[in-house]
Amino acid sequence: MAELKDHVMRRVYAIYAFRMVVPKVAVLTVALFALKYFVSFVDVFRNMPSIGEVARSMAFFWSAFVHTDIIVQVSLVATLVVLTLMIRDITRNMRMMTLAWD
Repeated sequence: MAELKDHVMRRVYAIYAFRMVVPKVAVLTVALFALKYFVSFVDVFRNMPSIGEVARSMAFFWSAFVHTDIIVQVSLVATLVVLTLMIRDITRNMRMMTLAWD
């Protein structure tokens, strides 16, 4: 009986995790495609200062962000927000899985 319960609960958890991940992946995909379409990453990396110069790099990226189109700004912010939420969900789910297996 315990094996059946474990099997059913694993499926319930998989469906729960799938429903949490799919919308975020969809938003992330759209945002990344928008960035790929509107931003020439080759030119950005060619023009940026050395990574070792942290202050100049931060100023460069801030200036690039401020002086770009609104669609790029929204896509960048959406990408960062979704990645942050996904990392939060992964850590939360890993903690729940650890508790579930104990």
